[in-house]
Amino acid sequence: MESINKKKGSSREEFSTYAKNLYSNSLVTGIPEIVVASNWYLRIIRFVIFVCCIIGFIYQSLDFMNLYWKYPTILDIQITRKGEVMMPGLTACDPSGIRLSMYCKTNPCKIPKAERRFCRCFPTGRYCNKKKLYPGLLIPAEHGDMSKMGYLHQDDRKYMMPDAKSFIPSCVLKRPPSTNYENCKDITMNPTSTNRDLAPKACFSINSLNEMPNKEPPNISVSTTIELELYSPPSEYDPDMLVMYKQLSLHSPYALSNPFNEGILLRSEQSYKIYVKQVCRVL
Repeated sequence: MESINKKKGSSREEFSTYAKNLYSNSLVTGIPEIVVASNWYLRIIRFVIFVCCIIGFIYQSLDFMNLYWKYPTILDIQITRKGEVMMPGLTACDPSGIRLSMYCKTNPCKIPKAERRFCRCFPTGRYCNKKKLYPGLLIPAEHGDMSKMGYLHQDDRKYMMPDAKSFIPSCVLKRPPSTNYENCKDITMNPTSTNRDLAPKACFSINSLNEMPNKEPPNISVSTTIELELYSPPSEYDPDMLVMYKQLSLHSPYALSNPFNEGILLRSEQSYKIYVKQVCRVL
């Protein structure tokens, strides 16, 4: 045991001696090297170099700390999610804003010629059943006649336009976990929206507070689902429109929206799921 302790003691002394030698030899401009220098000129040179190193270290440290405090490395992010949000306004448009049957009651129309050829030009079931025209079907006397109605004021052609109940036959709010459905309220007709063509449109808004700045819109939970059905009889479309579709936009209840510029296109006879998020900006 004594021999083991002696070995440990000697190893510690050797390490201490080695560390002292390494320290004194590695610090070329350190205080020990300045003291043991052979002459005053060498001492002065080493002292000046030592002072410059200290000044450089302090300068670099202060410069780094200045940069560090200028650009904080701690980022405080707070994410909040409200249980309820403001119900958005919805605007839906029918690009064929005039019903063909209503148009033909007061304007020149005719029976289509070349029945089979006419039926092949359109999707199955639009104007024909098994390549036979629907009974009593009439079309405008000239191409583009229905589109010209877009030049009329909306009030002058309102009798030819669809109403809210026929265009939006179903609109319900589902509020989980409740199993009771609520019907949408306050479906109003909007001013005519336009796009590239001048064909008359029919647009309706749900939850619109346009020109009612003092009225508060209802709040809905973030899990609420709005189920909306849009319908236009295919046989009531303008024959100049080869594609049947609708336009829909979601927007602030206090603003008007043009779904043809700000909305999405919905193909007929299709189901869509639209997910909405609310963005709050602090100005």
